[in-house]
Amino acid sequence: MQGQEDIRIIMDAIERIPNENWKSVLKLRLQGYRLSEIAEYLGWSDDSVKGAYKRGRWCLKEELQNMGYKVHEEQEESLLREERATR
Repeated sequence: MQGQEDIRIIMDAIERIPNENWKSVLKLRLQGYRLSEIAEYLGWSDDSVKGAYKRGRWCLKEELQNMGYKVHEEQEESLLREERATR
């Protein structure tokens, strides 16, 4: 997956995740925010954001696989690692 098409596919998969908190964290991460920034923005503890991010990533991987995409281990962490310039 590459570029704008990747982002569209990832956003489609995020929208399928049932938990709104996990979606919020994933969307902010996709925009380039660090987890500590997300915690501050949402008014959550760092641990709460880390937990939501971990569960959200797991669901995102499952949704992408359900949509017919294979996520390799080395791709998993980089899925949501977009530069701040995309904000």
